[in-house]
Amino acid sequence: HRRQRTMVGRREQATIVTLFTTLSASAAFTIGCGNLFLPVRVPNSLTVPSKQSTRGPFGSISFSSQPRADLRLCTARESEAEDMSEKKVSTKEAARLLEDEEYIGLSLEVAKLVRQSLGDALRDAAEATGTTLGTAADISVEADTKIKRAIADLRGKEQYELGDLSAALDEICKDEISRITGKDEYELGDLSLELNRRVLAAAARFCGKEEGEYEPGDITLAIDRRVKDSINSFTGQDEYSFGDVTQEIERRRAQWVKKYTGNEGEYQFGDITKRTLANYLGSDDYEFGDLTKRAVSSFTGKDEYKFGDITRTIAGKLFGKQGGEK
Repeated sequence: HRRQRTMVGRREQATIVTLFTTLSASAAFTIGCGNLFLPVRVPNSLTVPSKQSTRGPFGSISFSSQPRADLRLCTARESEAEDMSEKKVSTKEAARLLEDEEYIGLSLEVAKLVRQSLGDALRDAAEATGTTLGTAADISVEADTKIKRAIADLRGKEQYELGDLSAALDEICKDEISRITGKDEYELGDLSLELNRRVLAAAARFCGKEEGEYEPGDITLAIDRRVKDSINSFTGQDEYSFGDVTQEIERRRAQWVKKYTGNEGEYQFGDITKRTLANYLGSDDYEFGDLTKRAVSSFTGKDEYKFGDITRTIAGKLFGKQGGEK
């Protein structure tokens, strides 16, 4: 039952709103349906009694031309909202005008730069073509005329015709291939045959053969032979055997160690370190601790170290000579 009443009320509201929506607003009235009051606007030509009731299919509907407080409140709030919206619109319009002004100024500056650059380019192009033309179209026409004239001269003709450029390039290529191959007239495949002949001749020279004697696999054999010759030259042997390179490297390393340490006998662990320290200390008779003694002596300024020398030296540097003595 409640659901049915709700549906009925909604239908009556829809009927009333549909009735008055198409009318222009000039006078304010309230339409009451039970406890529901709707503020609406109706034209002056519509005559409505001060208070009238009518019965519809879903109950009685009352019309009243008396103004209500909620209608006046609604009108005041609408006015305030309209004022706020007008202020927001004014602020947005002002910001949009500033942005448009900045964009227009930037566009003018860019257009000025483009116009100036285009003028410089046209002037340079006119100087390059030897004309006094001032537009891009004129320069293009002049360049096209000169190119066609050059192609016609290349073909030995007075006027350029369509296809002369391709024919001229074809003749140039054929003449160059004939010069490379040494033939009077070009034949199809001459370039490939000439390239193949030159590659085989270079491979034959690399392998130590005469031109025309190259056979497949000669390059691999020549590379293998040259690598073995390099290894034999490094090891000092006539024929290469597996491990010769490693043995030669070890022999040369031992020879360098003996030369560096000055010890002709067998190498012992630590010989390189001793020689390095001896060269640093300037004494061949190096003993363990010499490096430390030299460092302490350079710090304390004494030839022989005694217990407490380092502490006294540090105290003397911090507190002066008197502190060092104490």
